[in-house]
Amino acid sequence: RLREADLVQGVRGTGGGYYLKRAAYKINLAEIVEAVEEPEQALPWLDTSNKHDQDLAQQIWQELNGKLTSLLSGMSLAVLARQEAQRLKPRMGHTASMIATMFPAHHASLSTPVNRMVA
Repeated sequence: RLREADLVQGVRGTGGGYYLKRAAYKINLAEIVEAVEEPEQALPWLDTSNKHDQDLAQQIWQELNGKLTSLLSGMSLAVLARQEAQRLKPRMGHTASMIATMFPAHHASLSTPVNRMVA
């Protein structure tokens, strides 16, 4: 579906796979969701015997869907990837943090001769 939406292209052979057709910052999340989600369906959990309730629920659902689409349109794939990379970045453990605080790294100036840096 992503290929049909012109978001990725497939490459065959060694080193093949799927690649973005545009830079990640030019692809917003709404485009991705639109490409992969099923067409809007009736609300199966809604009691259809009461037309007023059905219309009200449909109106609320459409408004909510519009707000979600607007939010996703403002966020690029690059932003999402950057956030995920930050989340997965290794973090210093508590003990390592304490040691780093107790023994800060010594930064020798560039003018210090190499033999004076070794102690």
